[in-house]
Amino acid sequence: MIDIWKEVVIESPAFFIGWGGLIIGMVFGFIIYRTNFCTMGSISDILTFGDYSRFRAWLLAGATAIIGVGVLQKLGVMNPADAMYMTPSFGWAANVVGGLMFGLGMVLSGGCISRNLVRAGGGDLRSLMVLMITGIFAFMTIGGIIGPLRISLFAPVTADHLA
Repeated sequence: MIDIWKEVVIESPAFFIGWGGLIIGMVFGFIIYRTNFCTMGSISDILTFGDYSRFRAWLLAGATAIIGVGVLQKLGVMNPADAMYMTPSFGWAANVVGGLMFGLGMVLSGGCISRNLVRAGGGDLRSLMVLMITGIFAFMTIGGIIGPLRISLFAPVTADHLA
């Protein structure tokens, strides 16, 4: 069954990527909108009200992603070792600094990226601006103008360099 779908997708990948992305985006947006799913909001709920419901939803989303990757790997659809996130080194300092910067950005922008996506879809121009700036800086940090600076700062303190 998977082989048949692979052949169909290979014949017209643009069609399936376009429509598949639209459907997945609409489902994602609907779920985010209806459940008020937000990482920052879940932490805020715990600290302010002692309510763990949004945090449990966040953990369920992570578990679903982990299981989904495992199923896709088992079916032979993808190889997780090919992902850019599967590196042989552990950049602990970059993870800490990046996490702090991301958290501060969430607080200053009024929510996480998924929440800003939903707000932008509803017509909030501030959220659209947040998304554009986030995207530009993410690209610049991964492989753009800030990339060499990131590598020079954090390469010396990665786990494979310290061993």
